[in-house]
Amino acid sequence: MKPCHNCGTGHATNGPYCPDCEFMSPAEAQKRLHISPATWYRWLNDGKITSRKVGPRKRLIPRAEVEAMLSV
Repeated sequence: MKPCHNCGTGHATNGPYCPDCEFMSPAEAQKRLHISPATWYRWLNDGKITSRKVGPRKRLIPRAEVEAMLSV
């Protein structure tokens, strides 16, 4: 098992993040929401979705926020 990039725990999936993390990557969120990168950045700039900056070029999105958007 490789360590998760978010929480550091091990995970069994092929991706860099475990499914139990509190946060997800922009690519994960885009895939889950079925949106393009252009739509993603537009939503981010419009404040429709929030992210947390965790480095000079890395953002994480609260998983609960993405799941809430899917349940509407």
